[in-house]
Amino acid sequence: MNTLSSTSPKRKTRSLTFELVEQLGAEIQNGSLTQGQKLPTEAAALAAVRRSDDNLRVMQEALIAFSNAIEGGRDAIAADFQFHHEIARATQNNHFADMMNSLGSQAIPRARLATDVSQDPPKLNYLRRVHHEHENILNAIAAQDAESARAAMRTHLSNSRDRHKKRAAEQT
Repeated sequence: MNTLSSTSPKRKTRSLTFELVEQLGAEIQNGSLTQGQKLPTEAAALAAVRRSDDNLRVMQEALIAFSNAIEGGRDAIAADFQFHHEIARATQNNHFADMMNSLGSQAIPRARLATDVSQDPPKLNYLRRVHHEHENILNAIAAQDAESARAAMRTHLSNSRDRHKKRAAEQT
C-alpha cells in the first residue's frame, strides 16, 4: 500500500486517498460493489476526511429540508440530491461534484419512477428509512470516520437499489 511518512494533514489526506483508490480497485476487481456504488461510497469516505464545517451545515440543511418535505407530503428529491451533491463537494475534488452535476436528480433512483407525494403510511415509512440512512451517513462524515461513512453509504445505496427494483416491479 502506498503511504507517505509525513504526518501533516495534507500528507495524511493524500495517504488516505491512495488507500481509498487501492481499496476501490480491489472491490471493483472482486465484484463486491455494483457500478453505481463505487464512486459514491468512496466519495463518502473521502468527504469524512476532507469535509468542512460549511459542508456539514449544507448536508444538515438538506436533511432538514428532506424531513420537512416528507412530513409535509411534498417531493423530497431536490433535498435528497442536495445532500448527495454536498457529499461530493465535501471531497474537495471537483471531479466528484462534476459527476453529480452531470447526473442531476436522476442520480436519485426514485426520480426515475412515477412518484406519488401523498402521505400514505407505506410511502412515509419508506422515506423515513431513507432519511435515517442519510442521518447515518452524515453522522459518520461529521465524526470524520471514513470507514463508517463508506459503510453507511454502501448500505444506503444497496437499500435504495432494492427499493427501486421493488417499486419498479410494482409499477409494471
